[in-house]
Amino acid sequence: FDGARVNSFQNTRVSESYYDLGLSGSYRVSNKINARANFRYDNTSPDDLPDYDSTGYGFGVGYNVRPAVSTFVDVNFSRSSSAYSVSAGRSSETSGTSLLTGLDGELTSRLSGSIGIGYQWTDSELGGGKTKYSGVSYDASLSWRPRERTGITLSASNGVRAASQGATKYSRVSLTASQE
Repeated sequence: FDGARVNSFQNTRVSESYYDLGLSGSYRVSNKINARANFRYDNTSPDDLPDYDSTGYGFGVGYNVRPAVSTFVDVNFSRSSSAYSVSAGRSSETSGTSLLTGLDGELTSRLSGSIGIGYQWTDSELGGGKTKYSGVSYDASLSWRPRERTGITLSASNGVRAASQGATKYSRVSLTASQE
């Protein structure tokens, strides 16, 4: 083996692990008021950015207007970073804040949903250039439980996330099924 050829593979990644972890909870403060919190860590890059990490957390308060319906106000914070061109010493950093308000509750014994509308502010720095974004955001979901331990959820949202060109707007629609 010649030395140059052996050295060319020293910084090559053979396998990587990706994580998308979330934790959320709520606490009933009184008969009418509940507090909520969430945390999220993600290293699954939206545009195959190298060394991508994203964390987010949020706090909220809900007010029960009826036994099965509550209003809510949530504030969420996020930060992501990536060393997208390590050899050139360039990196990407994105931070954001969002404010969301809406309703959630049970429509029937097997059907529940949530709808929120808000505003999002995002600052992105890409290799020295800065980009700012602000705009309306939404988050909605509808969950159906056809059986006691089976669930189907349709959700839709929009916002801004880190990308190889700085921050980019996105819209997401997903359908998930679960079996307990």
